[in-house]
Amino acid sequence: MTRQKVTTIPQLADAMHTGFKEIRADVKEIRNDIASVENKVDVLQTQTSDLTDRVGKVEVRISDLLDYSTLKTEHDRMKQIIRTKLGMEV
Repeated sequence: MTRQKVTTIPQLADAMHTGFKEIRADVKEIRNDIASVENKVDVLQTQTSDLTDRVGKVEVRISDLLDYSTLKTEHDRMKQIIRTKLGMEV
């Protein structure tokens, strides 16, 4: 926006009209930018939600693996005790 010396009411009206047009264009551009940012935020929220779900599944799998490892270790220990005490293979 360029500044001009305003000396009459019609000049003032024209200057205000031009200023309002520029402000309207700026507001429209800002609204578009906000909409773009909101879309990006929505995408990030979806990705974060998906990531959270995947992390939860990994946690469950790790827990299952730990349970299996513990049971396998106990099973092998019991087999060793039976082999040692009873002299039998299981």
